[in-house]
Amino acid sequence: MEKVSLINKSGRRIDLTFHKGEQSVRGLIDCMASVYGIPSNYANSFMFDVEVIREKIRQGKLVPFAAITDDGIPAATLSYKKHHGMRGGEIGALVVNPEFRGFNLGQIITEHVLSECKKKDVSLLYAHMVMYHAQSGRAYEKLGFIPTGFLFGAVDSKKHLAQLNLASQKISWAVYVKNDGSNGGTVYVPSHLKGFVREIYTSLGADVQFADESGKLNETSHIEYKQDDYHKTLNIDIIASGRDLRERLEMLEKEYTDELQTSMVLLNISEPGAVYGYEVMRAAGYRFFGLNPLAGERETIIMSKINRVLIDSAEFQLTVPAQRLFERVSEV
Repeated sequence: MEKVSLINKSGRRIDLTFHKGEQSVRGLIDCMASVYGIPSNYANSFMFDVEVIREKIRQGKLVPFAAITDDGIPAATLSYKKHHGMRGGEIGALVVNPEFRGFNLGQIITEHVLSECKKKDVSLLYAHMVMYHAQSGRAYEKLGFIPTGFLFGAVDSKKHLAQLNLASQKISWAVYVKNDGSNGGTVYVPSHLKGFVREIYTSLGADVQFADESGKLNETSHIEYKQDDYHKTLNIDIIASGRDLRERLEMLEKEYTDELQTSMVLLNISEPGAVYGYEVMRAAGYRFFGLNPLAGERETIIMSKINRVLIDSAEFQLTVPAQRLFERVSEV
């Protein structure tokens, strides 16, 4: 286990040991509790459940890390997740115990996890940053992560970061990517998005080619979806856009009508129907929110529909690159 000694600006020193996997579970939960208190104050309440976390570790779906002081106090935690079908992995659930702020622990534990991922030859990574403070975004940008898009209206603000007392009814995330040399292949996007898309891939050091023709459109769409009833968020993966797309979207929207209901779409732009799919969703009230690139077999753009849910962008606190990106997507 790696050990580090840190000194803050006031001269206070702490000695930390990084724990991983099963050895980190208790520290992870205690660190979560130091910030969020109870499970219902965090977006994924299972992160407070010892047995659920251990089962995810055994299944290879989660690798948690915790920085523990020599006095046995959890100072920070961060986890690595591997999703089915993803080229790389996701790091998330970054929490720093308020007692140890000022030691740059967010960046330090992230550097530790990145080094552990590199040992496993995993260097294509994704992260979601809350849009209501910029500390995490700044730390990750220093480590080579690039903002590429936004998951707008993702979780109920009363069930995550409730202590901020936001006017916004739902929390939104910025999508960050750290590339390892992967490329985007050939994509189908509307002409007015090509400049934006090219800029994102260029910023990631990735190549991308634009198809000139949309090709023949299939009659039937290929859609997968999952409703998050806890946060009232419908996650839609449009794998292929067909002529029935508008009808399929309308059927889904009629099924989920809670006052906090939002919908987030990942639209596959690696298939010829993507331009048609984009136009259908725009007409149906979905807004473009950037890219979810290099994520798997399909390149995807992000679109969201928030209906009557209040999300006040004046409450956002973004890094300079993330703010510029948000301004760009707002203009589309």
